[in-house]
Amino acid sequence: MNFFEIVNAHLSSLTKSEQSLFDYVIKNMDHIKTQSIREVAAETFVSTATFFAFCQKKLGFLVSANLPR
Repeated sequence: MNFFEIVNAHLSSLTKSEQSLFDYVIKNMDHIKTQSIREVAAETFVSTATFFAFCQKKLGFLVSANLPR
């Protein structure tokens, strides 16, 4: 499964704020691949916890705060 197949099932339930986060992720995929959750959260003006929850609960990804870079 690719990224879009995974997230497609979750897109209809996104709020406007979550849609903005999703749009940022899509537009900056190559850039954020090398960033930590903390860095992406700072660039999107949300807390680390908010971005973490967005990835897990809204997009369906398992996220670890301790992944190696």
